[in-house]
Amino acid sequence: CRHAARTQGCAKLRLDCHPNLRGLYERLGFTHVDTFNPGWDPTFIAERLELEI
Repeated sequence: CRHAARTQGCAKLRLDCHPNLRGLYERLGFTHVDTFNPGWDPTFIAERLELEI
């Protein structure tokens, strides 16, 4: 996952690479990041998905 992030950027990084968010994304059916999220900010992701954390 780190290699993918370095070589392709967050836009290409698989969402399930992040251990804390993997289950959430799997339940929602996501497989890839489609936006840039610097530092994997969970509040940013929650806002994009309109979720509360």
